[in-house]
Amino acid sequence: GYINNVVDISGRYFLAKDVAFYGGFGLQLNSGDYDGTYFSLTVGVRKYLTTNDFAPFIGGQLSYATVDAKLNGTKFVDQSLWDLAGMFGAEYFFSKNFSLEGSVGIGAGQLKNDLPGGGDSTYLGTRTVGVQANFYF
Repeated sequence: GYINNVVDISGRYFLAKDVAFYGGFGLQLNSGDYDGTYFSLTVGVRKYLTTNDFAPFIGGQLSYATVDAKLNGTKFVDQSLWDLAGMFGAEYFFSKNFSLEGSVGIGAGQLKNDLPGGGDSTYLGTRTVGVQANFYF
């Protein structure tokens, strides 16, 4: 399976009061006995159905991630992933500069496993995109 224990950082740019583009990335570099890298990149768009304190939204995102890892010189993870997902969620604004949000969705993707005996797999399924805190500047 796909490994992601890295906190990704993201930001939003509002084109209008109710439409935002967003992007994010994650990076981790490991060395020593456990040697490896993780990199992710996500882009998406979100349409808010209301712009009140409680703001439900719909959106879509495209994600790419790659991870490889060696333990004592032996590679045990070498994967890359493309994922396209649609989501529905809500953001609650406690103030102009702080909110909490949660979302769920459905998506499809392609997972490529480059280890010997690995292979490609295509999937379709539900997503728990998660709960996050947002700070606005």
